[in-house]
Amino acid sequence: TAGDPRGMPVRAVSYATSTRGSDHLRSNPYVEELIEPEEAEKWFGSREAADIYKGVKGKGRLLKWSEDFVTIGDILGLCKFAYYRSATFTYLRKKGVELATRFYNACTGSKLTDEDMLRSGERVFNVEKAFNTREGADRRDDTIPERFFTEPLLGEGQSSGAVVEREKFEAILEEYYQDRKWDPETGLPTREGLERLGLSSIADDLEKMGKLRR
Repeated sequence: TAGDPRGMPVRAVSYATSTRGSDHLRSNPYVEELIEPEEAEKWFGSREAADIYKGVKGKGRLLKWSEDFVTIGDILGLCKFAYYRSATFTYLRKKGVELATRFYNACTGSKLTDEDMLRSGERVFNVEKAFNTREGADRRDDTIPERFFTEPLLGEGQSSGAVVEREKFEAILEEYYQDRKWDPETGLPTREGLERLGLSSIADDLEKMGKLRR
């Protein structure tokens, strides 16, 4: 399921990069609504990541982080509405990463760090990406319906009359690919990106099919 992304560019890109079609539950771009500019600069490289309507820089990194974050909930079978609803970015990380890691370690006897848990989410997301790549998906599929770029949003409010600005959309998507270590030109995974996650066998399979970039 997905809501109308016009007026909120990172949400539009999140629908394009979702591994199961446009879906507001496959990422958490709502982070931009609760993060402070100082936190945005620390975590995502730019204060713009905290600007819901106009920001571009840091948004691709924010989206990538939010996809990995939400995937933790999928791995552990947590209700997403309880899992990622928070008033601050600090509390979101504490509840969604720190407590989730402690919960997992207590149940399994593992000694994962918070970074390990986020990396697990990243691994799963890349496996899903590789599945879609195997089936023929590439950058041409990482988009949204054309009408969102051209038809202004009806109604009242701050986003009234808005469209998804194509230039912002492409800039965020480009940064996202770079942070994912996927090829920006084709949208395909790279060997470097997969091998750093311990997914060498998947890289080998995609290379045999001509669907891997270096």
